[in-house]
Amino acid sequence: MVEGASSAFPRSSGEEPGSNSRVELGTTGGNWVFKQEGMLFGPVPARVVIEKLYAGEIGRDTQVAREEEEGFRDLKDVAFFTIHLAKAEAKLRVERDEGAIAAVEQRNRRARVAVGAVVIVLAVAAAAGGAGFLVVQRQQRLQREIEDIPIVSNPPELAAAGARPQAEADVALPSAAGGGAGARRGRRASAPAARSGGEEITQSKFDKSSIISAEVRQKSSLVPCIKAELGRQPDFRGDIRFTVAVGNEGRVAKLWMDDAQFKDGPLQACFWRSMQQWHFVSYEGERATLSDSFRVGR
Repeated sequence: MVEGASSAFPRSSGEEPGSNSRVELGTTGGNWVFKQEGMLFGPVPARVVIEKLYAGEIGRDTQVAREEEEGFRDLKDVAFFTIHLAKAEAKLRVERDEGAIAAVEQRNRRARVAVGAVVIVLAVAAAAGGAGFLVVQRQQRLQREIEDIPIVSNPPELAAAGARPQAEADVALPSAAGGGAGARRGRRASAPAARSGGEEITQSKFDKSSIISAEVRQKSSLVPCIKAELGRQPDFRGDIRFTVAVGNEGRVAKLWMDDAQFKDGPLQACFWRSMQQWHFVSYEGERATLSDSFRVGR
């Protein structure tokens, strides 16, 4: 129930609904109930319904009923509201048209401001000898050239087991005579396999085809990194070789860039960030190591 509705809407004779003052109908029209947004309101005086009609809060299809009635009807089918409905719809159309005109004018103002900004930018560019424009043109041309450079993925190679071997280092090996001065140089011997309780630790238990197929499927994510590197080295052509160690949990645990020019640089950092999203099947034993590369240019 809406109580005290008559005092909430002061009367002022001779004013139409939709103006700044409330609708004055006196006691005409009786009390009404109406449905709005799934809720039932009322009973309220007819002037409250008309106020909402002029405000656009309800419309011709709003369900209304007199206080003493049980059935609801569309507001447009109630003779008492016919004139008010026509006036309210005309008022709302005018307001919508005015709003549309204002929106068009605002868009036009924005367009004029944008055009003015472009003119200023062009004027500044012209005053600077068109240097900025030429820089943009060069960057766009370079980007097109980079897009045309073929980047071919070479097939990866999977090591049998273990981490990537460290760089070979020369060590002193005794000669047959046993003299230190006559010592010859040789390669560092491999470390013996670890043992546990007198038994060697089991070799890696991973599916080679699964590891390789997962790497091939995900390595395309590295191509944007290579294109970014070409932006820094437009003349680079050749192989970009790298090696990854896959941890037992199925994530990339280590990355090596095989070429010195790419070690500890932005390309390696970009590769590493991308590889953090790679996933492999988890396994037991020593880490699987993959050697892979891209061919840049023909």
